[in-house]
Amino acid sequence: MNNEHLKDKKSINAVKWYNKGITYEQSGKLVRAAESYRQAIKYNLDFVEAYTNLGNALDGLGKIDAALEAHNTANRLRPNNALILANLGKILTSLERYSQAEVALNNAIKLEPDSILALVNIGNLALQQKNTDSAIRSFEKALSIFPENIGISVNLALAMKQAGRFKDAKVLLTELLQRQPNDTHLLSNLASVLQLQGEYNQALELLQKAVMLAPANAELHWNLGLVLLTIGDFKQGWQEYEWRSSIQNSDLSKRKFKSPKWDGQPLGNSKVLFLYSEQGCGDAIQFIRYVSLIEKNGGRIIVQCQPALKRLFQSIKIIDLVITDKDKIPAFDFHVPIMSLPGIFDTSIDTIPTDIPYFDIDQFSGIATPDTEKKLKVGIVWAGNPAQQVDCWRSMKVEDIEPLFTIEGVQFYNLQVGERANEIKSNPFYKNIIDLSDQLIDYAATAKVIAELDLVISVCTSVAHLAGAIGTPVWIPLAKAADFRWLTDTNRSPWYPTVHLFRQSEMGNWSDPVVEIREKLQARVDSG
Repeated sequence: MNNEHLKDKKSINAVKWYNKGITYEQSGKLVRAAESYRQAIKYNLDFVEAYTNLGNALDGLGKIDAALEAHNTANRLRPNNALILANLGKILTSLERYSQAEVALNNAIKLEPDSILALVNIGNLALQQKNTDSAIRSFEKALSIFPENIGISVNLALAMKQAGRFKDAKVLLTELLQRQPNDTHLLSNLASVLQLQGEYNQALELLQKAVMLAPANAELHWNLGLVLLTIGDFKQGWQEYEWRSSIQNSDLSKRKFKSPKWDGQPLGNSKVLFLYSEQGCGDAIQFIRYVSLIEKNGGRIIVQCQPALKRLFQSIKIIDLVITDKDKIPAFDFHVPIMSLPGIFDTSIDTIPTDIPYFDIDQFSGIATPDTEKKLKVGIVWAGNPAQQVDCWRSMKVEDIEPLFTIEGVQFYNLQVGERANEIKSNPFYKNIIDLSDQLIDYAATAKVIAELDLVISVCTSVAHLAGAIGTPVWIPLAKAADFRWLTDTNRSPWYPTVHLFRQSEMGNWSDPVVEIREKLQARVDSG
């Protein structure tokens, strides 16, 4: 057999495996598709299309690093190709390598100004960087080239939503649904926009329809659960909320244990329950209260939490051991994520455990605070974790709360931590504020400070939960579409008796809550 014949046979086999990969990919069998593309590459190491498709399949499987390697190889074999550069830009965006992504995508557009894929990926890159105006322009240009593409229209609607153009997003998604009334992606996205406008009943109807159409879709169930919990339907809400552990590539879905998940059965004297935090520190602070109910089932309790929570959680005497994600997990018999506990205990609004405080902070050393000359001592937090998905709606700017600083008879304390703690230093009222941010090394230290204050004013973030958990009065300015735990149409919280809620009347507009808080704070000062 001569070399030419061998070469032809290899080429035929490469194409055969490549076509198999396309068939598998079109039917959603991405693992087999990736295997097929790899086989094609074995027969032809320079098969650019196989590398490109392999990268796309691996991207779909969440194997981003491997996808990048495949797209880089395609780019090396065939440089200055708009399609390859557009795919490379998408992967680099997923890896948050934004400057490199921008170079790749801009080069793609230079080569092919009307590349739909490049325009869409530029829009998605802009969205990741919260540059909504740029994203909208990119999606609109892509739509002008391919107006019937529903996927691009959805991306445009998402950009409009992120820009606060809820009415425009609602109109666009409603029009798309008229064309495809059973598209679960459209149903879910419109429901999300309606939630941001406080239209929960309409959002509920859409999500219920979506779940009926796609009963195995975990993300739809989870979103349905959030709406149900928001409107106070805890019974069904907690059930739907459990689907979060089945969402592909979620942090919770990646936790694999040989021991069974705890369902509330008695633990006896010898069984060990491993309880682990999920999502944010505020969530852990809110739901750690359930260890008092777990204790009644017997057994030993091991809690894994974020390092900043370790000392605080160690103050709960009924917890046998507190570890962080940096520590080795001891042997255990059952496991359960912390936010599954309300469902396990069949929590209703009337049965929420409210034995507050549930932290023993007397053991912690305090932080010295200067004499306040009998002024009202008020801690302030204006922003949450910027990595949180909806932080742009729940967080404020220092300028938003500035009207509070003009009230005489109040000593404000800066309890803001993280990258936004320094924002207040350029404020003209900063000289009158006691800045404790550098001393708040963890939540135990923060709790000790809060306990010495008369009041905390905090957006929906972990400090608000901490103040509520130790029984300090806390006023929370809330976005119109607030987190599920704050329910709707009430200024009180069944989770924390000392919480008072101040809600926006319009999404993104903090003037009403701040005016209300200022009036209430002035009245408190005047009453002595």
